Amino acid sequence: MAEAVFSLPYNIVLHVSTVVHVPIKLFSMYIVYRYSPSNMGAMPYFILNMMAWDLLGNVFRALLHIYPEYPALCFRAYGLMILLTENEMVSHFLFVGTVACFYNCLQTSLFAFPYRYAVLKHPNLLERIKKSRVIALYVVSHTGITVATFLVYSLFIVRHEDYNFEKKPDDEQRLCCLSPRGWIGVAMGACAVLTCFLLITGMFVFYWLIKKHLASITHLYSAQTAELHRKFLRYLTLITAMCITFEQLPVIVVLLCCIFSTFSFAKELLMMCEILLYNYGVIFSVVSIVAFKPYSKAARRIFTRLLSGKVVKSQVIVVSHKSIKKSF
Repeated sequence: MAEAVFSLPYNIVLHVSTVVHVPIKLFSMYIVYRYSPSNMGAMPYFILNMMAWDLLGNVFRALLHIYPEYPALCFRAYGLMILLTENEMVSHFLFVGTVACFYNCLQTSLFAFPYRYAVLKHPNLLERIKKSRVIALYVVSHTGITVATFLVYSLFIVRHEDYNFEKKPDDEQRLCCLSPRGWIGVAMGACAVLTCFLLITGMFVFYWLIKKHLASITHLYSAQTAELHRKFLRYLTLITAMCITFEQLPVIVVLLCCIFSTFSFAKELLMMCEILLYNYGVIFSVVSIVAFKPYSKAARRIFTRLLSGKVVKSQVIVVSHKSIKKSF
């Protein structure tokens, strides 16, 4: 009964979010790719990389919506994929793919902090590093995170017919289950929670280092350069606030809900956190466009051209009776 009440609005919210998010993210990626000025350095690559991983995660989320079936460590598959297949291994693949995209987004947002610190502290060192080596490092790190996520997740997969831990729902259609694995599962969940806290701490540490170093060398830069560095610092502040609010805290709550699945409101909390995680990417895209003047100006110009194009078309279509007489 509870699933019938909650699943419909939950899935509607996620479907509407997909329809809204995808055009905004594609438009934001085009703006960043097309209108990034040279004085921004490698920062646009961080922004594009994060947007791309989040967009891929949105594709997985559009195909699969998970509805928790606590106290059993299982979820029921909803979303567009059920129109094509109800195979539970496909559901597991889409779910772990979403998790892998999340961790790759997190890595990209975290790497932006030491990069800005290195730009300020060791600018000559960055100039000597070859671009191909940086790209290779990123490819290796993203591949490593993705492979590790799939491998760890595969240890917990169990067919729903073989799940014999907590009580399963009577309707086992589209049901996907994970093995709790006793203290090992609790330990790995606790490590994941601790990792989230360490990442938050790392962001704050680099933010403090950047702010402190920028204050000590402001007199060495021109007013324009100093203002650009301040904009980057404000942007990193926004990233930190958004990452904690829409990424880290929801993930911590989700992990705790999985560990303590018998908690009264674990199911409702997980669905709320899923909606927050789903909306993080579009908020990040909008903030990225608004935060930097070249992006906001480009977006404004594009919208102005679109609106003016509509006005011009309407003026061409409307023809007065007097002008018709003159033409004959």
